[in-house]
Amino acid sequence: MTLEEIRSQFEYTDWANYRLLDMVDTVFGNGADLRTGDPRRGVIQETALHIADSLRVWRERWEGGNPDRFLDPTEYPAPADLRAIFDEQRERLWRFLDTLTGDHDLQRVVHARSMSGESRSMPLWQMMQHVRTTPHTIAARLQFWYGRWATTTPFPTLILPSTTSARDLLAKISAT
Repeated sequence: MTLEEIRSQFEYTDWANYRLLDMVDTVFGNGADLRTGDPRRGVIQETALHIADSLRVWRERWEGGNPDRFLDPTEYPAPADLRAIFDEQRERLWRFLDTLTGDHDLQRVVHARSMSGESRSMPLWQMMQHVRTTPHTIAARLQFWYGRWATTTPFPTLILPSTTSARDLLAKISAT
């Protein structure tokens, strides 16, 4: 794994994150409280916040910290709030990436604790790979919830068939 590959993967992660935020903005409106109405709106809000919080928690670990709590979802009820935390965490992540000077930095073993206090040690590049896959988590969860809502049998596939399907899903949830 090279630093150039890591940077490229985080560029994709940014693209995927902001594409999801744009869809949520379009369907619900920038100031909508996602915690009200259909419970699936709250799932979207909590899942999006989880993605932003993952960027924060892992970056703090890479920088030598050990965060001991997750962000409070009640502080980020609207799409505008989610976008603000994504913007902040994206900026901090790229500042960290700018401190890496070469591929050798990715081999550094990071020693950190999980939120439950479990010790973990692994090369930086492996931790970065874990975080980079997080945007796919929201696709899986949205697909799962769409399956539960649209049919009697959920179909928990790992990816959405297209962005149109995701947009349709969000539109149906916002209408209920």
